[in-house]
Amino acid sequence: MADLYNSFPNCTQIINNWNGFESGKVADNEFKYYGLDNPTKWTKLICKQISELPAYKDMTYKFNELGYRSDPLIKSDKKNFLFIGCSFSFGQGLPLDYLYTKKVADHFDAEHWNLSIPGNNIESILLILKSFYNSGYKADKVILQLPYWERQVYVGEDEFIHWTPQNIASAKNNMHNHWLLSTNENMYKWNWWLVANAIKGVLLENNADYVNIIIKSKYKEVLNDGFDMDQVWRQLPKDTPKLDVWARDGVHPGKVPHDMFAKALIDHLEGKKTADPVLDILQNPQI
Repeated sequence: MADLYNSFPNCTQIINNWNGFESGKVADNEFKYYGLDNPTKWTKLICKQISELPAYKDMTYKFNELGYRSDPLIKSDKKNFLFIGCSFSFGQGLPLDYLYTKKVADHFDAEHWNLSIPGNNIESILLILKSFYNSGYKADKVILQLPYWERQVYVGEDEFIHWTPQNIASAKNNMHNHWLLSTNENMYKWNWWLVANAIKGVLLENNADYVNIIIKSKYKEVLNDGFDMDQVWRQLPKDTPKLDVWARDGVHPGKVPHDMFAKALIDHLEGKKTADPVLDILQNPQI
């Protein structure tokens, strides 16, 4: 633990992605929300409407001592839940209290250790997880939200992420210039599976109680034990107001989807089976 800052990867790439902030000023700071993803023509109106809602109007991103949107990584008498994912689990465009990771941690009265990074990739999750354990930490529950398998990175010798904009297939998207997008789907599918198994090895090595979240149902073809958030998303009622469907940036899931994600994950962690609402009513009539 003494050598924490030399062994544990900080989160300067959060600010590198956002542009405009000096990376050294991330830790122990709080920033007003603004869009990471510039709204497209079709999202500008919904962004404006959401930004005027009270919960979003004054929202901020508050970072801990390592620059993560997380409780301090300090041992306490409470359990600790470790979350690692991409912008979905970081809570892009969301007040902290709306975030599914926060809701799940609060439900189990656990510390909310969230090491998620916008634009994250599966290699980064492996590195963060390995550094977490190498730094002397343990978590009572590890919940990994595995990002899209199209995202791949190079890792430099002196940086957590080695930026390679000259190698990016989608060169126009400079905000995500740490992604290396393969043109061969079978190749990045295989790479994703390989890294997912390396992550599993680290978890087993440290006797971790863990859950892998997949955000696309098709990923089950290579990781069949993943908890399928895509299936939960598809259950979103069609009449849900758009102001509740989307986050402040008009791109990421908003309040209602995160409520649904939180409930589904809590049920999963508590060993409850996913209920068919019609069958549930027939078997448990409310009389």
